[in-house]
Amino acid sequence: MKILNTVATLSMCLGLLLACGNKRNSITSNSNDAEKNPELISQGEGSESDAVGSVEEQSLSTISSEVPSDWKKIDASGSFSFSLPNDMVQLEIQGIDSFVQVYSNEDLRISFDYGPYSRPTNTPKELVDGKRAEIIESMEEVNIDEQAYTQHSLILFEDIEQGTTSYAGPIGLTMSARFTSDTSKEIAKKILRSIKFLK
Repeated sequence: MKILNTVATLSMCLGLLLACGNKRNSITSNSNDAEKNPELISQGEGSESDAVGSVEEQSLSTISSEVPSDWKKIDASGSFSFSLPNDMVQLEIQGIDSFVQVYSNEDLRISFDYGPYSRPTNTPKELVDGKRAEIIESMEEVNIDEQAYTQHSLILFEDIEQGTTSYAGPIGLTMSARFTSDTSKEIAKKILRSIKFLK
């Protein structure tokens, strides 16, 4: 009886050793395959990264602003366009190192800065004409050209394009709206979201 038990124990140990050996050979084989073909490793990592990027894009809401049919369309030097109420008039202003324009009526003042020193967003919340953007709102009382404004909305974009000619850095766009009432606020947001990029 003792002999039979000893034989059974030896058989069990031998079986475990063989199983461990096969598992080790399988791991070694897989490791060698990965060394010969690095794509086996990179494929999984790339897929995960692409999936994260896709989720980030899907989390941003696409905002399309329907503007009234009687608004006018402004072509900003062939770079982008936006729409304004007909009674807003352009003011005389000259940018120093970027393209700047200002439009105003009795209730609303719109200005934009398109160039290398425009303030970009680091936390985009929505897509405006396919570009990642963020609208920031604040209460801020200021007097500009003898006109008092109490509220401020600002749309920031990620870098729009890479600069050329004299400046090789990124080019950005910031558009600002100042107003005094909730009615003007809704009009301002329609203007900010009416931006269309032409390049």
